[in-house]
Amino acid sequence: MVVKFTRTEKIKKRFGGQEFVIPRRIATGPNKKLSVTAEDQKAYIAELRSAKCKGLGVPSPFQIKKVREQRLELSQRELAKLVGGGERSIQKYESGYCSPSVAVSNLLKLLDNDPNLVDVLRMAEWP
Repeated sequence: MVVKFTRTEKIKKRFGGQEFVIPRRIATGPNKKLSVTAEDQKAYIAELRSAKCKGLGVPSPFQIKKVREQRLELSQRELAKLVGGGERSIQKYESGYCSPSVAVSNLLKLLDNDPNLVDVLRMAEWP
């Protein structure tokens, strides 16, 4: 399909009381129908997710994965066990399918700041 770039729309979205303007490229295809290429749609979704994370005050999918793999050196299953929830939840956070709660986000911030807290959480028992 031959696609000719025509314009960039500015889409306004509100997250957490903040307004974000997210660019979205619109192209023309055969028969002068407006369309969005797969590449442009992926870029738009990435920008949308980034704005949502900033507005809600939660880490981005990239940040979550980076903390888990590089700072904590945990598998998705191990992190899920520490923060509560299932492995699938961590997969969804890292893919951007959904955002973690503020509580999970705060726990990730603490763990990122002090990875030794992983050991504390592993050994913690409630009286």
